[in-house]
Amino acid sequence: MSVERRIRGLREQIAGSRLTGLLVTHLPNIRYISGFTGSSGVLLVEPDLASLFTDFRYETQAAEELGPPVTARIVRGGTWAALSEWLKESPPGRRMGFEAARLSVADRDQLTAACSSVVWEPTEDIIERRRAMKDPAEIASIEEAVDLADLVLEMMHPEIKVGVTETELAARLEYQLRRAGSGPLPFESIVAFGERTALPHAAPTGRPLAAGELVLLDFGASVDGYCSDMTRVFTAGRAADWQRDLHREVMAACEAGIRAIRPGALCSAVDSATRDQLATAGLAERFGHSTGHGVGLEIHEAPRLHRDAEDSLNVGNVVTVEPGVYLPGRGGIRIEQIVAVQPDGSRILTRSSPELIEL
Repeated sequence: MSVERRIRGLREQIAGSRLTGLLVTHLPNIRYISGFTGSSGVLLVEPDLASLFTDFRYETQAAEELGPPVTARIVRGGTWAALSEWLKESPPGRRMGFEAARLSVADRDQLTAACSSVVWEPTEDIIERRRAMKDPAEIASIEEAVDLADLVLEMMHPEIKVGVTETELAARLEYQLRRAGSGPLPFESIVAFGERTALPHAAPTGRPLAAGELVLLDFGASVDGYCSDMTRVFTAGRAADWQRDLHREVMAACEAGIRAIRPGALCSAVDSATRDQLATAGLAERFGHSTGHGVGLEIHEAPRLHRDAEDSLNVGNVVTVEPGVYLPGRGGIRIEQIVAVQPDGSRILTRSSPELIEL
C-alpha cells in the first residue's frame, strides 16, 4: 500500500475521532505511515499536511525516503520547540491526538508546555490496528523473512553437537542470519539446552551441550523491516521417550490452534484451542503464556492470541502459534509457526519441519 493511501486512510480515521490531527511518535508507526526508517523523529499528520520533524543526522536519509505527501522538516533545536513554532498559528482549542502508550510522561509535559495553544488528546492504538491488517506486499516481506530463517535453521543442524555452548551456538546462528541477508534481528535469539529449555525466555549461557539433551532455538530474521519468528526443538542424539511424548503433545496443541484460525475467529478461541488440547494430556498448567501474537514491523504486535483478548481475526492478520510446555528441572518444548489469515482460513508461512529432530 502506498504512503498516500495510508495517510489518506489515517486522516479519515482521525476525522472520525473528531481530531484535527495526530502526532505519531512510535518509530514503527512512523515508518508504516511515512516510509521513514530513521531512529529519531516525530510525524505530525494534519488535514492538509504531513510533516516529519527530525534532525540534521537524517537530513539526507529523509530526503531519500520521503516524498509527497510527507514533508521533512529538519530541526535545528529541540523537537518540541520546533513543533511549538509550527503549531503557534493554530486556532486556540485545536484538538490534536497523540499516542498515549508511546509518549513518556516527561515528553508529554514538554509537549503540552511547548504547544499550549493545542488541546492534546490521548489516543490508543490508532495506527497499530491498521498495521495488523497486512497487504500482500507486507505478507510477501514477512514470508521472505520466514524463508531466510528456515534456510539458516538448516545451516544450524551440523552446528548442534555435544560440547558446543549456548552462547557459541547463538553467535553462529545470528552470524548466519546476517550473512544470509537479514536486516537487524528482531530480538535476541533464545538458545537453551537441557533443563534450561524449561525457561521460556532463556538467555544463552556458557553451558555446554551434553548427549541426549533437548536443544531449543527461538529466533527470527527481518526483510524490509518485517519480522519472522520461529521456534524449533532438537535432541543431541537419540530422544528419550518423555521428550518424544512431550513434543507430540505440544505439536497437537499447535495444530489445534492453527485449525482454529480463520476470519472472524475470536483470538481467545485460538488460545483456548491450544490450551484445551494440552488439557487432554494434563499439561495445560505448564503452559503459562499466550498462544501467539501478531508479527510485522515489530516482533510483537496486534492481534494477540490471548485468553483475555476481545479481538477477532481478520484477513491480512499474520500471527504466531507457539504453545509450549515447561517442566522445571527437566526441560521444555515450544513449537512456533507463523500463520497468515486468508479468506478461506489460514496458510502456514513457516516451511521448515516442526518435528522433533534427532541430531
